[in-house]
Amino acid sequence: MAVVVNMKRMPSPPHLRAGLRLAAGLLVALPVPALAQGAGTGEGQSPAQPVEGGQGDEQGPAQPITEPVGPSADEQGVAAPVGQDAAQDVAQGLGVAQGLGVAQDVKPEALPNAGYDGGFFIQSDDGDYKLIVGGRVTARLTMSGRELDGVPGAAPPPDRIAFSIPRAWVKLQGNLFTRDLTYRVYVDFGRGGVPELFDAFVNHRFIEDWLEVRVGQWRMPWTRQFINNIPWMSFQERSILMNPFDAGRDIGVIFHNDYDGAAPAFEYAVGAVNGNGITANFDTSDPTLTNADATNIPERFDPTVLLRAAYNHNGGTRYREIDIEGDGLRFSVGAGSRLRFEAAEDDGGNAAFGVDGALHAWGFSAVAELLVRFDQDSGRWSDLAYQRLGFTGQAGYTIDKMLQPSLRYSYLDEDAGGDRHAFYGGLTVLPYDNPLFRLMVEGGAVLTDVETGRQTDWLLRQQAIIDF
Repeated sequence: MAVVVNMKRMPSPPHLRAGLRLAAGLLVALPVPALAQGAGTGEGQSPAQPVEGGQGDEQGPAQPITEPVGPSADEQGVAAPVGQDAAQDVAQGLGVAQGLGVAQDVKPEALPNAGYDGGFFIQSDDGDYKLIVGGRVTARLTMSGRELDGVPGAAPPPDRIAFSIPRAWVKLQGNLFTRDLTYRVYVDFGRGGVPELFDAFVNHRFIEDWLEVRVGQWRMPWTRQFINNIPWMSFQERSILMNPFDAGRDIGVIFHNDYDGAAPAFEYAVGAVNGNGITANFDTSDPTLTNADATNIPERFDPTVLLRAAYNHNGGTRYREIDIEGDGLRFSVGAGSRLRFEAAEDDGGNAAFGVDGALHAWGFSAVAELLVRFDQDSGRWSDLAYQRLGFTGQAGYTIDKMLQPSLRYSYLDEDAGGDRHAFYGGLTVLPYDNPLFRLMVEGGAVLTDVETGRQTDWLLRQQAIIDF
């Protein structure tokens, strides 16, 4: 039988009384029936009257409360039986305990099993199993031409105009067993309709904001511009620096802290990849190509190390070139490198380094990047010689979350000659205030120094792109 001691009652604050009621409820949560029976059979006493929030069927039927016979506990200086106030404290304490989930289990609310969230998804009630199906479709009209100035005896090719589908992606991603184990598969059916695997990796988060491991194929994270998300790009393609500096996708493993996701204040990525990209090459040892196999797996591993570190102020720019949020000052600064070590004895080693920065502020956005590359000059990897240097910078301003005019300038200095300057201007239209569907128009020219003059390649292109 539980005994509740009712000492001389003193005024107490409401929060203290609530704490006492909760403690009393915990003490009597199990022996409440015994308490009710013992107190009700005493001389002149009845079971405690239930109050709102308690469970009347656990305490017995409600009865009037009678005063105990004889002197009060205060007069005698000893403990008194349970009276009206004490009984109410017990009952209210039990109700509070049950309201806080102490006396019963509270199950979390089940998540929706299907819907749309950056893609159409299906998932389990707890979200530990999830599949997101999405895509990307780009329709483009391009007009282009070439002019030759000071190049004797050379005739420029005819101007071209054509429709194309540069991107037609099917995207599958989600998580398995736990939200920490994620996967992604992107396949492109554009560029002639030949399927090409772009992304295929598994990623496991071990320590939030500190350590994740990714294995598979994806974009190499050492240049800011190639990490930038396509839906948030100000121009239809990246700058002229990407190919000369071997920025692209590759196969390998990387340790990171969600550099392309939540954008922690300090981000890093350290990994190793094959070093030859993802473009399939044919084995031409058989002149008829009847037995040729297309593969992007090197015959001998040339270890290529990727390094990147960056700082993001106020959340940074999250590798976006459009500031649709329009919040206050946010910026990111970073540095990266790509080190290809020569292991196939082909003198093909090289080292590339870069520094970059991005800024967003009240709709204004700016991105700049400086890259330099050195190629192996002899049988030793440490004998590196200057090969090329590149710079790209761009800026834009979002108007009413619907329009963004942008300008870009890029420069490429080649040690072997053929320096290039690229000038572009563009306009992005967001009809639904969302970059997942946008209309884009841009024009520009690439000026290339040749031996006796200059070559100018100009283009004008329009496109509609949707991500879902």
